[in-house]
Amino acid sequence: MSLGRVLDIGKNALMTYQSAMDVTSNNIANVSNEDYTKQVVVLGTEKSVGQFGTGVNIAEIQRVRNVLVDKQLRSNYAVSSEADTRSTILSQVETLAGETTDSGVSSSLTDFLNSWDELSSNPSSTTLRSDVVQKASDLSTKFENLTQNLSEIKSDLVGEFSSKVDTLNKDLEQIKSLNQKIYATTAVNQSASDLEDQRDKLVDEVSKMGNTNITTDDQGNINISIGGVFAVDKNSAAKFEVSQKNGELSMVTQSGNTQAQLNSGELYAYTDMYTNKITGYLNTLNDIGQSIVDSVNKIHSTGTDLNGKTGVNFFTGYSDGKLEINSDIVNDPSKIAASADGTTGNGDVAVKIADLKDTKVLDGKTLLDNFSSLVSEIGADKVQSDDNYTASSLVVNQLKNQKSSYSGVSEDEELTNVIKFQRSYAASSKIVSVADQMLQTLIEMV
Repeated sequence: MSLGRVLDIGKNALMTYQSAMDVTSNNIANVSNEDYTKQVVVLGTEKSVGQFGTGVNIAEIQRVRNVLVDKQLRSNYAVSSEADTRSTILSQVETLAGETTDSGVSSSLTDFLNSWDELSSNPSSTTLRSDVVQKASDLSTKFENLTQNLSEIKSDLVGEFSSKVDTLNKDLEQIKSLNQKIYATTAVNQSASDLEDQRDKLVDEVSKMGNTNITTDDQGNINISIGGVFAVDKNSAAKFEVSQKNGELSMVTQSGNTQAQLNSGELYAYTDMYTNKITGYLNTLNDIGQSIVDSVNKIHSTGTDLNGKTGVNFFTGYSDGKLEINSDIVNDPSKIAASADGTTGNGDVAVKIADLKDTKVLDGKTLLDNFSSLVSEIGADKVQSDDNYTASSLVVNQLKNQKSSYSGVSEDEELTNVIKFQRSYAASSKIVSVADQMLQTLIEMV
């Protein structure tokens, strides 16, 4: 082997270990960056010439990933994000329902029925009749407020859902762009590790949105579908938009209106809470309101007011959460029909209305029990979402720890590599120095 070849081997070794130090230094610099994937230098042997080797090179710089852990983590991201979103929404609903148990619908309904009980003891009292009207008005206001507040939450969900869809579209467009950049970079044998880290972060964010199918093709491009609908590959990215039809909130493609069949993730939490849960709460509330109107009117219409008139409804209807009180009664409480036999001292009709507190009028339960069941249902949904979030977060954290132990940077490990590469660099430098001395000796001999 010639001295020139020894110098070349030493020079290549210096360059190789310098590059290895660069990779290690980059790892150490990103030790606190949870989105960074550790890079590992794989050393290889230069092609031999004859029976002599020609030194060392960097065969590959690998990104250390565990595909199985990544897949499990992204799947659980969707579950955890869905539970978190549900809990946030239900927290708002529960606050409304919780307040009503003390000073809202439940309390006002009790006060309204009790006012009839008080009226039965003195049916001709103008004060007690006015109190019945006032308590009915309070009940109507509380019902209307709760209904409007729940409806406002539904309306807000549409805005938040739309914002999430916009974010999804932007993420998909960036993933497409990164697919193209990564392909172009690797095509000329350059490292695209930083670009791949950026893409992985975006893929993680998309996986939180819904049930996704994420694959990597033989060119290293990430292909994603969401809710069974194509989302992105190297060549194109889908554009999604919000759809509201027949009381259903959904996400569809801009072209073709193909609906994504969501069953997990943040987006699914919004669609299910809007389409099913809150709508269900409102339907139950409306059923209770209508039952109040029908039950009171059925009894009241059999009674006689202080003017001898009978067949009058106390309520004129129920609409948009409002118990509509007969305007004639509001203007003249003497038209409240409290008597069963037409005498002014009889309060049997008032007694029957007051007894609605204990009468099963809807789904085999009293009016108050029906409202309590609604509050309990909301509370149970909140507890279940909280439990789901706690359990799924535990799984996500465990998977993150596994990912970190595999793909994350270990400072001790990298410092060990620094020492290893530093010594290899020093040894290579020694080879160059010795070869130079040998060459100088030869020159001096001439």
